[in-house]
Amino acid sequence: MNLYRWFTEISGLGLTSQAMKLMHPDPPKKEEDISECLDNWIERVRRLESHGTKYALPPLYKVTAMKLMMVGRAKENYEIWEADHKDDPDGGYAKILEKVKDYARKKKLDSVAKKSESTGGDPMDLGKVDQENKDWQ
Repeated sequence: MNLYRWFTEISGLGLTSQAMKLMHPDPPKKEEDISECLDNWIERVRRLESHGTKYALPPLYKVTAMKLMMVGRAKENYEIWEADHKDDPDGGYAKILEKVKDYARKKKLDSVAKKSESTGGDPMDLGKVDQENKDWQ
């Protein structure tokens, strides 16, 4: 780990390749995976920025990179959010990020709810607890 850190700080090649990967993130397969993909991307951006301000991605680049992570209807919504904030000095990065996080959370929760319905429901649902209680008696 120390050798890797030394290499990336001295040569800058490792940090440059990390910045390139952040600019071209792999899109998730489904909309419900956007949340996890976005969280991982944000963490990698923070790690890169911890090496100094010269490695920080400008907000407009972050907006473009986030756009590449959108799939399905999220892509359409993202284009609307981007158009709403195109005149902001930072491209509306912070506002768009919050909207994307909110949308991704909703999609994740919807997919969890659908999966639990298809498998007979979550055993921790209140209705299930009452049902099991009647079956036990």
